Amino acid sequence: MKKTGVLALLFIAYLSTSCEKKEVNEILNENIQQDTQKLTHYDEANSSLVDWNDFPKELKNAIPLENSSSYSNHKNSKAFSYSVGPFGGGDGSAFSVNPPSGTKIHAIAIRAGSKVDKITIFYISPAGTIYTGTDRGGNGGIYHIQFFSDDEYIIRFVIKKFV
Repeated sequence: MKKTGVLALLFIAYLSTSCEKKEVNEILNENIQQDTQKLTHYDEANSSLVDWNDFPKELKNAIPLENSSSYSNHKNSKAFSYSVGPFGGGDGSAFSVNPPSGTKIHAIAIRAGSKVDKITIFYISPAGTIYTGTDRGGNGGIYHIQFFSDDEYIIRFVIKKFV
């Protein structure tokens, strides 16, 4: 009889813990969805559509940074590489860009037509010097530029594929 009571008590404790975990996970998922809905999204309505001739002078004259073909040059930095294809040229490879310490993202230029051809990230130092992270990709489409304020930063970067 004692074994049955102990087993029943353990079963009830298990159920209450399982239900509590589910409720906590549901609450967390709801909060994440609400936070995501509040985020600023990049689209044609909130970015400037320009071609290279009309590109802002400060971005045209940005200092190019060295690219590394390895995933990371710094012990404290993280780099992620994803291969998606069969799009793009045949000579593509993973690379990382390590902007100078203290810089932040100043602008992102996405060159696109029916597909994204190039993504260029511009960094700005505390002294106001503008750097460009990379110049990889194709020359198709037209540029969409998104500038960032001092208090803005990227927490997620999602690219959707529409067929």
